Amino acid sequence: MKKLISLILVFCMAVILVPALAESADIVGEWTADYSGYSVVLTLNANGTFSMEVAGMGGADGTWVLEGEALSLTSQGQTLVYDVKDGKISASQGGETLEFTRAAATEAASAEEAAPAVEAAPAEESAPVEEKTADITFADVNHDAAAEDFNGEWCIQYIAADGEIAANETGEVTADIAIQDGGITFGSGSGFSKVFGDKALKMEFADGAFTYSRSVLGLVDFSFKVELLQDGMAAVTLDIAGEGAILYMARIDAAAEEPA
Repeated sequence: MKKLISLILVFCMAVILVPALAESADIVGEWTADYSGYSVVLTLNANGTFSMEVAGMGGADGTWVLEGEALSLTSQGQTLVYDVKDGKISASQGGETLEFTRAAATEAASAEEAAPAVEAAPAEESAPVEEKTADITFADVNHDAAAEDFNGEWCIQYIAADGEIAANETGEVTADIAIQDGGITFGSGSGFSKVFGDKALKMEFADGAFTYSRSVLGLVDFSFKVELLQDGMAAVTLDIAGEGAILYMARIDAAAEEPA
């Protein structure tokens, strides 16, 4: 469950999978950026390696090289070139921009040095949270579904990943969707809406299912497939950078009718 949440958030925060030896120490250090409301930290090490973290949810690491104003970051065999100019590190592609600056990190470090040391109180130990695996069998896929059968608003009921199925009882993963005439829109409370906005994404329909695929900033591959099940539920199969999960969804009006 936690891995799935991290996976979805990493995509919604558009973590960039970003070779080579460092040629300059001028940009060594910690850089921060804000992407769709999420904090991204880029650390450039003097030995030519880097790491990129997104709000403590994980990220990528690799190597970097600076040639003039071009900073190349490489991870997992893929490279993205950033511009280094006016004290900022930035990259743009397809109308999306990620911009890093030293300012926040430098000010935070200065403030920390100036503040008197305070001994931290010992953290209270909390009982481990046991993740529940739902005992449920899902209906077969309805391969004869027509495109108009998908129209409506849907909410997550169950999440399947890593061989486990968890009920979304607490609403920890929010990705409500609306489908109309082959277009899919993510609810404002969904992390996906931070990437796609409120625009309806046009899906492809074939063999009773809708599909969509996209490459974020040319490096993170994302695709999903929406199928209807024989019992009226919908199964959304996600593939984010090679990691998979299935969101089982019910129509919002039908979900509201279910007993508590």
